[in-house]
Amino acid sequence: MLILSESRINVIENIKTISRFKENKTEIKTLFYNFDYNNNINFNYNKYDNTSYNINISPVLKDNKIPKDDNIELNYNTIINNDDSASIEEKKLNIPNINNTIYMMNKKTDNVGNREETYITSNIEYNTLTAYLIEILKNKNEQPIIEMLSFFNKNIKAISVLNNDIYINIEGMNKLVILNLMGEGLKKYLSIILPIAANKNNVILADDIASSLDNETAKYLFKSILNLSRNNDMQMFFTINNYETLKLLHETVNDSEEFNDIKESINIINIANTEEEGFKSYNYNIDNVKELL
Repeated sequence: MLILSESRINVIENIKTISRFKENKTEIKTLFYNFDYNNNINFNYNKYDNTSYNINISPVLKDNKIPKDDNIELNYNTIINNDDSASIEEKKLNIPNINNTIYMMNKKTDNVGNREETYITSNIEYNTLTAYLIEILKNKNEQPIIEMLSFFNKNIKAISVLNNDIYINIEGMNKLVILNLMGEGLKKYLSIILPIAANKNNVILADDIASSLDNETAKYLFKSILNLSRNNDMQMFFTINNYETLKLLHETVNDSEEFNDIKESINIINIANTEEEGFKSYNYNIDNVKELL
């Protein structure tokens, strides 16, 4: 199921969607000022509705051993203060130390159907992308990815991981090309496609899916997502922030009969701020969404 909404996912309010990738043994220490675990991380975030967030990140030493990255966990202590209601709420979370894996703070094993979630931010997180690609390569499922990348460059022959970086093999180039040197459209495309293709979790949550993409690339991204959804048993939730992107989705699905078999699984939710009732949600299918366009 593909669900889009004009509302954006608020990372601060949904702190459990924070993901952390342990790349090497110096990664955790570099988070702290002067590489000193005694220097806790503290920052404040104020919202327009008179709600303030104070977040403190501190290390937790396991087993009372000498502090080092192998036995340090991170403690997130969040204090939420609302001036209007004079309420104060405190939330605490511990993030375990995980080596060479992705740890999703919103992963739940005790919810209905043991569904697990992947949150894709609007910013490209290269370490996370690398982990998903490793999973795809390990299962020898990279060929469909290479074929999809031909949209960007027909000379792309392979994609690989070296020293935790993603490299592209382009025919005619003397050396492999690191992903950072490729175009923004290709990088954004991979940031959405790789988590879906890895098929690790049952639910995909992606924020501002088509940001930085031109219309042609956005339509190709939608087409790729729809094709992947046929083979992956997952729900996909995407947010958008403009009607132009919604129009591109509508055109992608309805310009041909290619997606007639799955178009009924697409649901669009529009969240509108009404004058009389405040925020309300309205559901549409891919056909009657034309009322919004």
